[in-house]
Amino acid sequence: MRKSLALFALFGLVTLGGCRLSRQPESLAPPPPIPVADETVPLGPPPEEPEAPPEQLAALDYLDSLADSLAQAREEVKQEAFERLLRPEGPLAMANISLSLAESDISQAGTLRELQRIRQLVSEQKKDEAVKALDKLIMEMEPEIRRKPAGEVISIDSLQGVLKTILAEKSEEAMSRLDEIMESVADSPMLKEAREIRTDLEEGLSAAARKRGVVLEAVLEDASRRVSRLKELLEKPE
Repeated sequence: MRKSLALFALFGLVTLGGCRLSRQPESLAPPPPIPVADETVPLGPPPEEPEAPPEQLAALDYLDSLADSLAQAREEVKQEAFERLLRPEGPLAMANISLSLAESDISQAGTLRELQRIRQLVSEQKKDEAVKALDKLIMEMEPEIRRKPAGEVISIDSLQGVLKTILAEKSEEAMSRLDEIMESVADSPMLKEAREIRTDLEEGLSAAARKRGVVLEAVLEDASRRVSRLKELLEKPE
């Protein structure tokens, strides 16, 4: 009997405790878990961008110098100091020098000069020298075209086609193909911009000699825009 009463009392305590727990205010209930955003950070250092060729960096430096010379020339125009603009050490002369140096480091300009030399060798019937020079050019250009194919206007296949015609001693056909390739290279956006800048500088010298400040200011402004455009093309070839 006592054992039954003890069990009954224990059951009552458990039931009473359960009721009390169920009647706890909601404020004492544990808060819901806070969702944590997935902020997984990739392991390892970020991928490195390929370094620009030294010729490209040099060309960009020369274009910076060209832009500085144009800015100086515009200041001289504001002061109507046309005599200073025409001096051999003046800003227009310095701009021409910077442009020539930049052109020498533009890859398409170097390619064009080498193609002209190869064509001259073909016209002089110097087959072995032409083959050697063209084969070297192909080897130099192949990695460049792979790195930035959109920035090149000629293909390795077209150069190899010229090489085959030279080996077959078809000089006239080889020179004709070289002429077509050189025309394409000369029409590349970079070289076209460089030619337009050269034209602007020539017109600027003419306007300075005639003391036509308004014309000179417009020419210098156009040249400055083209320098910026050429820098963009060098940094990100189209």
